[in-house]
Amino acid sequence: MMARVFFEFQRLVWIVVAIAVLASGEARADNHTTSVEALVEAYRDAYDSGNMQRAMDLFYWRGVDPRQRTHLKHLVRRDLASRIAKLDVLDADRGPTEFLVNGVMNRANLPVVGHLLAEFVGTTGARHYSLHMIGEKDGVYYIALAVPEA
Repeated sequence: MMARVFFEFQRLVWIVVAIAVLASGEARADNHTTSVEALVEAYRDAYDSGNMQRAMDLFYWRGVDPRQRTHLKHLVRRDLASRIAKLDVLDADRGPTEFLVNGVMNRANLPVVGHLLAEFVGTTGARHYSLHMIGEKDGVYYIALAVPEA
């Protein structure tokens, strides 16, 4: 009897671990942004609702180190504290796709198909902007991030 309980407990632990691994993936399966328009709408919904997790799920995290992730989370939190005044989609050639950071070339972690320019208004009326690269992978659109060249 005790062996059976242990076996069932061990099986349950493996199921929980499998769910946690699947849920923490770099590209989330519940992201249904199958067009640029759907990505923009999901962005608006996440930011209008102030939902940090939904906002973070819009980003494609492959190649992003923990330090970069923490910095990006800070920027998302700043934007979530403000109100979206305007969202514009720009062509891929209208914004940067590579950046020199501390002497290291960083490039988008997905092929860039456009840019999302978000204008925010803070509680004091001050405006700021966030420019995001829009990337596509397997028919799903994400906010692409700049990562060090491999």
